[in-house]
Amino acid sequence: MIIEEYNAKTLLRSSYPSLFAWMEYALNPYQGCAHDCRYCDGKSERYRMHAEHFPELLPKYHLLYGNNDRYGKPNPRTAKRLNLAKPELKAYRFIYESGLDYTAKRFIPTGRIHSNLRVSEVLMRAAYLKGTFLGGWQEAKGLTRGAIILEKLEHDVFELSREQLNRIGFPLETYPYLTELFLDDYSKSLIELEKQAYQKSLAVKCDSYSA
Repeated sequence: MIIEEYNAKTLLRSSYPSLFAWMEYALNPYQGCAHDCRYCDGKSERYRMHAEHFPELLPKYHLLYGNNDRYGKPNPRTAKRLNLAKPELKAYRFIYESGLDYTAKRFIPTGRIHSNLRVSEVLMRAAYLKGTFLGGWQEAKGLTRGAIILEKLEHDVFELSREQLNRIGFPLETYPYLTELFLDDYSKSLIELEKQAYQKSLAVKCDSYSA
């Protein structure tokens, strides 16, 4: 088994889209993938589940990205007018309204603790929403630092005491999420952030139309 991990832009590539780009891109919600890798069979499978049959396993850590087409599709006429704010908001609305997960379920290599990675993903998602949509840059930095600590932690975070967490150096911003995941197995705070970011994306859309 060969395991290779890397970061990749998700949703769409926007450089030099062809006239047939609308039929070249694939989005498979069942695999949790929104990439367009040439070596992947996501295009042929489209919306069907299929078993992994390659010896290589390539987990992808998603970074939300899109172009400025109204429906988040590649559009040659608008590709040259890309910016960082409105395209990302429209892509986020597409992901949110389609009910797609932000991150796909992925294989956990031996030696990594599943609960730590799960909490790390929640913290990274919260940091992304706060930093990109809600203006909470300082809190986003603390959440990101906590997520990085969790990815390297050799002990299950839910088996550590508050004193041990403090000695490790967990930022204060991470404790509400840790508590919620420990007690309820899901994060109410993250759900609330999703709602706030979605409302913000609607407001930006209205402002762009009125302008």
